[in-house]
Amino acid sequence: MISSDYSRLCNDCILCGRCLEVCPLFQSTNDEEYSPRAKAFLLQLLSISNETLSNGHVRKLAGICLSCGRCTQACPQNIDLPTALAKFKSESPSWKSWLWSCLIRSMPKTLPILSHSAPALSPFLMGDTKNRLLALKEKSHHILTLRFHSIRSSYKNEQALLFPGCIARYAKKKWIKTAYRILYMSGLNVLGMPDWSCCGYSIQQAGLLETSLTMQENNLSIWRSYGKPYIMTFCATCRHALEGMVNADLNWHDNEKDEWLQSIVTISSLLNTSEISLSLYKSLRSAIFLHHSCHARSDVWQWLMKNAPVTVDFGTIDKCCGLGGSLILERPEMLQPVVADLWSSVHSYRDGLLLTACNGCDYQLTTFNPWNFETGHWLDFVEIHD
Repeated sequence: MISSDYSRLCNDCILCGRCLEVCPLFQSTNDEEYSPRAKAFLLQLLSISNETLSNGHVRKLAGICLSCGRCTQACPQNIDLPTALAKFKSESPSWKSWLWSCLIRSMPKTLPILSHSAPALSPFLMGDTKNRLLALKEKSHHILTLRFHSIRSSYKNEQALLFPGCIARYAKKKWIKTAYRILYMSGLNVLGMPDWSCCGYSIQQAGLLETSLTMQENNLSIWRSYGKPYIMTFCATCRHALEGMVNADLNWHDNEKDEWLQSIVTISSLLNTSEISLSLYKSLRSAIFLHHSCHARSDVWQWLMKNAPVTVDFGTIDKCCGLGGSLILERPEMLQPVVADLWSSVHSYRDGLLLTACNGCDYQLTTFNPWNFETGHWLDFVEIHD
């Protein structure tokens, strides 16, 4: 019998079915085995049985959840199934969770090497392996240019740190340079680039709660040592994970949780509250779609839609990219139907651009791009006109 009491998950469930309406795995497979409700019942069954917890149980649960959190947002009972699954996995970590931890910890060394080696290695690789390697390359785009001329921000003269996330820090350094230029144009006093740890989201969802806690402790310590400045990020998942730190036991000082939450600002939010002079140049024939990732806020694209010419139409896609959680290691074959469902939203175009505001989504969308679409983080398309 597992130690934690998961029976509340089912006792609180009112069988409204709202989780089924938003779960990417269920929507893409139409198999209720992959639904949040089924996972909740399985957790309850394991909590009341006398059966010894096995790695088979862990792998089964880990392999049927993307940790996207859409079910939690939709649930009228506020049942947080992804967090429950992470705690469950932490009680019996399998070797694959250990491997996931090793992958994250090795990013400072492996991602730069893979990114620079992608052109040379790609001819010798095939399929998803080749695509994943090429997705780490810096991109050059032709369909769209977002040229910033000026930014008048309410954050002017405020002190700030940039939290870039692992993919940007170790592979997509162009994003960091562009983000810095936006912050400087906005008048912020950027304090430098400290030695941040990973935001910890992937580690946490893999059930490695102690490792995640260590990363969170380091990031909190850095923020304190710099005098509690604003933390600017351009990754929706990093923002989500940093805000989620208030739920961790980190020896918070009085009122410090509120200070922490108020300090975390996405660059999209900064632009939403700024007066922007922006020129947009696009290919006449190409359609532009804005991806609303699972952890992005509803106003993530407000700044772009408000400042773009009225002649430019944007489509929106509110579907999961399929990268989340430890599913990529536990059940990688389940990624295909989820990301295929996303790309089916633009099947009638076959040529255009899909923008995202999440580092991991950029990587996933680029890897599984089935057509002649350009994909990229919006920072890929920015030019700063000094």
